[in-house]
This record gives sequence, structure tokens and C-alpha cells, in this order.
Amino acid sequence: MEKDINILIVDDDLKVADLLKINLLSLGPVYVRTIGTANEALEFLDQEEYDVVISDLRMPDMDGLEFFKSMNTSHPTIVKVLLTGFGDLSSLHEDMKNLNIFHFISKPWQKAQLQILMESIFREIRNKREINLLQKELEMVITSRDNLRSQLKSNLDGMLDSFKSLMKLSSHTVTVHGRRTSLMVGNLATRLGKSQDFIERVQTAAFLHDLPLLAYPDHIQHGLESYMSIHEKQNYERHPEICANLLGNVEGFSELAEIVRYHHENIDGSGFYGVLGEDLSDESKMIRICDCYDEEETYNRNAHQSTLDYMKMFKGKWFDNILFDEFYEMMSSLKN
Repeated sequence: MEKDINILIVDDDLKVADLLKINLLSLGPVYVRTIGTANEALEFLDQEEYDVVISDLRMPDMDGLEFFKSMNTSHPTIVKVLLTGFGDLSSLHEDMKNLNIFHFISKPWQKAQLQILMESIFREIRNKREINLLQKELEMVITSRDNLRSQLKSNLDGMLDSFKSLMKLSSHTVTVHGRRTSLMVGNLATRLGKSQDFIERVQTAAFLHDLPLLAYPDHIQHGLESYMSIHEKQNYERHPEICANLLGNVEGFSELAEIVRYHHENIDGSGFYGVLGEDLSDESKMIRICDCYDEEETYNRNAHQSTLDYMKMFKGKWFDNILFDEFYEMMSSLKN
């Protein structure tokens, strides 16, 4: 079977490294190499391609944080995992955040916990590969745009279908949430008398607004910020910008990019990026309402009225008054 994930373990205690290697090899088609020093590891990284680097914190030639700092310059896309004793973690949170280290393995590790962590990382890597492949295909379309302008509309529709297919294959959670949000925002736009172009644009943006979450662990895909660690929340708050950048690289998707970029903004400026309501499009404001409703109602097991009443407390703070009133009336009539 093809070994599609390459892992480098860096630990001066080769017995620990070999034990970890045995555990990792049992998880599936992976290639694992162990090495004893950080300096040697940096040389290997220049010669061979790795998807994941697991480094011990305490090593004689260079500690794990210094090693990962060196990696950030020349190999920023490699997933970094810190191997350390449990007692070290309490003092490392800030340093790990600054170095974009979002995963760790505590010694001694439990095999089940190791499996959950690594399967999540493997899924993240494979999803990123799929997204990168799609982006390269999109870039090829852009390069050939002078000869393909007559086919651009159909090509863009095909790319949207590809994104949607990727979502369906990768995450039921993200797909169902996107579909429900798209349906609600389309109904709201229709009630408001918006044009057909507006309705199609806002529905498409609503379906794709969480596209980058395909590469995130399952519990983050649910969007429940109160259950996330500080690092997970910081990582989660980047997904609107990542989605906007991905869509913005494609000619014809610039409007969608700006809509999804601000779908977590509140009109009082208390959202992810502090943008005030006067600077937000109606599309972003509408998706903010429908996105919040679907997440809250799903978490509260379809507690429809309590979700609406909870959201009503934030009318004029998080949500546009006019748009929320129309949404409230629409959802009340639909449920009735």
C-alpha cells in the first residue's frame, strides 16, 4: 500500500522514538523516520519531504521550540507536534501559539489518544492536499483566461460543484451546516425582495462559508467556541480569512470572498476582526444571522423558540435590526 503520509520523529532518546514509530506505523499507510538531533533533522528536511514533524521538547543540541522556530522559516507548512512531559505544558501555551504549534503528545502517551490525534492530523493533511489541488486547477484556469472567457461561467460553476463535492466527501457536519445556512439565507433574501443575482450569490457564499473547516478537527467543525482551547479558538477564528483568500484567488469569486470574509462580524464591531455594521454588506449580515441560528439550534437539539429568543437579546448588537426582525418573523412562520 502506498505510504502517503511522511513523518519525522526527532528525539535524542531513540528508545522513545522507536516506540513512537511502532505506534505510528500501526495507524495506516505512513512512512516514519527517526533521528536523534535537531540539527541533523534540519538537514534531512532540506533533502526529503515530510508532512509531519514530531519533536521532543528537551534535547541536548537544540530544544524542540528552537527547532520548530528554525523550521518555520524554511518549512512553514509542515505540521508540528511537540512531544513533552505533561508538566511542561502549563508554561508552554504562549510559546506554542507564537510558533504555530497546535498539537502535542504528552509522555507517556496512551495509544488511543495518539490514534485520535494522528488520525485528525492525517485527515487535515489529506484535505489540505485536496484543496491545494483544486486551487492549482483554478490557477490553471486563470492562466488560460484569455482563451477561455467564453467558458468561464461554466468553469466557475464546475469549480463550485467541486468545492461542494469536496465538502460532502470530507465532512457531514460542515456540509449539512452549509446547506441549511444557504437555504435559510436564500429564503430571507427572497422575503426581502432581493434580485436573483443577489440570492444566488448569498446562497453560494453561505454554502461555502466554512470551507476551510474541512481541514480542522471534528469538534472544531461544530463551531462551539466555548468548548475550544485558546489555541483552537485562535485557529478557528482564522477560517473566514482563509476561505476569503482561497476564493479570492479565482477570477469571478471576488464578491463571494468578501462576503465570507466578514460572516463572523457583529454590527457593533465585536466580531472576529472588529468590523462595524456600516462597513458590512447585507450578504455578510444575513449569513451571520442564519449561521448563528443553525449552530445554536443544532447544539440545543432543535430548541427553535429558545434559540430565537436567545438571538433576539443580541439584536442591534450582533445582528442588524431590520434583517433580524425579518428573519425572526420568517422562522416563526416556518415553524408554525
